[in-house]
Amino acid sequence: MTNVQILILTISIISLFVVGIPLLCGILLPIFKPTISKKTNRYLYAFSSGFFLIMSTVLFIGESKEHLDSYFNRQFPGNEIASKAIVASILTSVVLFGLLLSVGFKYFFARTKGETEIHTHNHDKMIFNISDYNPKSKAFAIFFLLTHRIPDGLIIGLLCSSIAHGDFNVVNIVFLCSFVIHIFPEELIIYYRQIDMGIKRKKAIINSLIAISLVIPLIIIGSIIGWFSLENEIAIHIVQLIAASFLLFISIVEFLPEFLHDQKMVGKSWYTTILIFIIGIGSGLFILCFHDHSH
Repeated sequence: MTNVQILILTISIISLFVVGIPLLCGILLPIFKPTISKKTNRYLYAFSSGFFLIMSTVLFIGESKEHLDSYFNRQFPGNEIASKAIVASILTSVVLFGLLLSVGFKYFFARTKGETEIHTHNHDKMIFNISDYNPKSKAFAIFFLLTHRIPDGLIIGLLCSSIAHGDFNVVNIVFLCSFVIHIFPEELIIYYRQIDMGIKRKKAIINSLIAISLVIPLIIIGSIIGWFSLENEIAIHIVQLIAASFLLFISIVEFLPEFLHDQKMVGKSWYTTILIFIIGIGSGLFILCFHDHSH
């Protein structure tokens, strides 16, 4: 087989693995569990908020920092202060830019929907004003969840290129497995958030399947970049930092209020919800332990 044929075969097998399993889940989920109760929905948001909080900060921001440190240490050997100052400037400015961009997108999204979102701190209504709740604005979080597929797809594509060159090991397998596992909470949120918005089940299924498949062209692009060794380390991790800031924003601003502003969350229900939020944090840390930062 030629090198190009090996690369195509590698892309096909890995795409089938990282997309096929969530795709199967996306097909079976609406059949066996088309809708969920309000309580289960609250638990899903609590878990996802904790999970994405860790994925955005410890994993994606932490991984980008590690790679940028390595890159600038090579550029400025023996000058650790200059290297750290540049990394700190890039990381802080890009994440703040991503968070501000998130606020701008949310404002624009609300305006185009004809909504006026005024967040008041009424402590009688558990920090968030219940009148702010509008199911139509839920599409905003789905959009940001999908943007995080960009660095994911590119990184997996680079991994495909590495495997096609003969670098196939257990770490790569674990990395792919951790990717598939961390996609599941996203797919649950994407599907059930659409149902919560009032979208019909059939359309929600189609949208969810499209969302899963979006990673395939990004894997192909990443593979081509890796194959010809044209990847720009700084550019890739700037994209990852922006995607991480999007995830951080939705985990705090979008998902956290979904269970904190629920007036039924009292007594035992409150403790159960917070416990699930903590389990989400723990799950993110667990997956992080199997995630290799060398890619």
